[in-house]
Amino acid sequence: MDVHVRRRRRDRWTPVANPRRRHREERLLCPVRGTEAFARVPDIRDRNGAIVLPGGDVFLRYGQHLGPHRGFGFMHIWKEHAVSIEDHDAALDVVRHEVARVLRPGTGVHYEGGDRVVCFRPRSGVAVLELREQGRYVHYSS
Repeated sequence: MDVHVRRRRRDRWTPVANPRRRHREERLLCPVRGTEAFARVPDIRDRNGAIVLPGGDVFLRYGQHLGPHRGFGFMHIWKEHAVSIEDHDAALDVVRHEVARVLRPGTGVHYEGGDRVVCFRPRSGVAVLELREQGRYVHYSS
């Protein structure tokens, strides 16, 4: 919001804030830890001890909202669950804090199949995390 452009309005020029454009894959910083990683998911093992899903760091990406119950990252959480917040920067701050509040040590991690895990934190909320692989590096995205 530092860059200003001037737009003509009713025969006078007025400054208008120009928000910085972000890419949907951009990782957002955790307000608690000060890093891109919000938490770490442990290895998910089956009853025989074999690894079903590998462990990895959890990142909150800027994301994209594709419609009801479809999308990922900050934009999806904002448009789907925090529609009462109209300001982009305020919503960004609230969503980052809420995700950090859910993804704390002691949060239950549940696996029901596929490439997603669900994190439940009583009185804080729920986070659905999806496994992402980039070469040899494995991480989870909310």
